[in-house]
Amino acid sequence: QFKQKYTHSYYLTISTIAEMLIQFNQHEKAVELLKPELDYFQDYKSSNYIKLKILYLEATRNKKKLVKYLIKHVPSKVEQNVVLSNGMKYFDMIIAYYEEKNEITTAYHYLKISNQFLKKLLHNLESPLELENLNLISTENK
Repeated sequence: QFKQKYTHSYYLTISTIAEMLIQFNQHEKAVELLKPELDYFQDYKSSNYIKLKILYLEATRNKKKLVKYLIKHVPSKVEQNVVLSNGMKYFDMIIAYYEEKNEITTAYHYLKISNQFLKKLLHNLESPLELENLNLISTENK
């Protein structure tokens, strides 16, 4: 009630609440929250719509529809840096779906795309990635 409706901040709040509901297995409540918000949208290509739609499909537990939607919408949005925060999560969902279906070739295909995405992420960091900053386990004697 404190957020101005239909703003980026509003949708961020809605998506955070929906994520928590899904995390705590309150899928029906997440669907009830997201459905009217999705019905309001006219721009089905907006990043806010896509984020809410993914959460909605995740809440409905229809993995097939979710994966089809992810495949159709996520790679282009990842390239546009719209869904960077969840890009790896989305790719993991696609890969897990195909692994469950025992479609290893398809899972491998999306794993390669996921790795390419991760490489682009690492190369586009503000500052270069330095190994000494990664807190790697040392094999040297201390």
